[in-house]
Amino acid sequence: MPSRAGFQALADKLINTTFADFRDEVTLARVEYDYDTQANVTTTSDTTKGIRIDYKKYEFNNQSIQVGDYKVLVKQQGLATDVRADDVEMTFNGKTVKINSVSEDAARAVYTLHVSDK
Repeated sequence: MPSRAGFQALADKLINTTFADFRDEVTLARVEYDYDTQANVTTTSDTTKGIRIDYKKYEFNNQSIQVGDYKVLVKQQGLATDVRADDVEMTFNGKTVKINSVSEDAARAVYTLHVSDK
């Protein structure tokens, strides 16, 4: 019977070995607003690798997907940042992008990030 650890190991192998040539640098920074200083403060950050996947035509039926949006797959294990759309700033391949939504698979192996250019 497949295990969570088995799926996580497979995700690691696919992202870091099989599709290694297609990976780009991803920086994730969790930001909280400090009311005393009136500024955003980074509480945790991670640098990892992610794979960009363009949306297919049939996926545009969802109203939240716009032309130019894409998915970035990021391995979930080893990240200190709990990736969410509302309080995480992301840089992908040296460019600041907006996280529109985040989903994770049942094995908690990979985050699928719906992002758009800022």
